[in-house]
Amino acid sequence: MANSQNLKKQQLQRIIQREETEIKLAIAQNATLRAQINPHFLFNSLSFVYQRIRKVGADSGESHPITFRDNEIQHRVYSG
Repeated sequence: MANSQNLKKQQLQRIIQREETEIKLAIAQNATLRAQINPHFLFNSLSFVYQRIRKVGADSGESHPITFRDNEIQHRVYSG
């Protein structure tokens, strides 16, 4: 009887440990996704601002000294 109770206790401990591991994994995956969203948002914002400046400059006939090196910015933003 004591042996079967010990067995059940061990099974429950394994289940709890597995669930805790899955929770930790989900938290880590969530943090990874959040880290990817922030650089993506930054790049899109910079791209939008640059496109607006080009459009306003083209509409008004003015030139603008701003260059947007999207490949360089993307590399820096996404590589940390």
